[in-house]
Amino acid sequence: MRIAVLGLTLTAAIGAAWFEVRHGLAQDSPEVPTIDRVLNIRPEHLAAGYLAVDATAAMIEMAVPAGVTVDTTLDGKKQAITKSNVDTYLKAYRARLEIYRQAIEQRGFVQIAGRYALDAGASCQGQNLDLREMFAAEMRDGKPVMAGELTVRQTGFRADIVLSAVYEEQSQELVYPGVVVEDAIVFAAPANMEFNFWGRVQDRVIELRLDLEELQSALGVPESDRQTVANCVFTLTPK
Repeated sequence: MRIAVLGLTLTAAIGAAWFEVRHGLAQDSPEVPTIDRVLNIRPEHLAAGYLAVDATAAMIEMAVPAGVTVDTTLDGKKQAITKSNVDTYLKAYRARLEIYRQAIEQRGFVQIAGRYALDAGASCQGQNLDLREMFAAEMRDGKPVMAGELTVRQTGFRADIVLSAVYEEQSQELVYPGVVVEDAIVFAAPANMEFNFWGRVQDRVIELRLDLEELQSALGVPESDRQTVANCVFTLTPK
């Protein structure tokens, strides 16, 4: 569900965290996991977790001071954040991010910054769903056209896809924020698209896939295209 507040869409779903803006009752603040626990989870889950908590903290900082209650679900627990408990929540979320940061630094991460050619497998185009549109760079004859190349900018374990696009004769950059842990990479789709691209890096070639359940919740997937989502692979090859 999307609810516009002050002209902004204050709903997102990224990785394991789902949150929406509405009225609700406050719950206990989120727990902060131990470093040992975080060191043992799958690298892609750690990457997605960092993105999720970082996005949630940003939502809290933006919405709550404006008098909006932010409802979240993290680790399977429903929470509601208001002006009365926002400091407690922000402290807990920042502490969790710090634990995630320490774990990622200990586990290490590959370097992937650079220019890449972008290719989509044949299975990315279904009967009713063309997944290539997720990397559209322009409109041609009224239809979105996938970019042929993109840039990955990296600072530490934060690595963002940057795609140059032209819409209505206006140039703009689309940013897909990401996190690298070991050889795993997770990129969040641009603002409000509400799903992730999950990938691995091998010999600097990046393969990205979509999660069917996640995409179903975010956009809805026709029955005829479920196999399309399951089999689609985007390949980023260094230029």
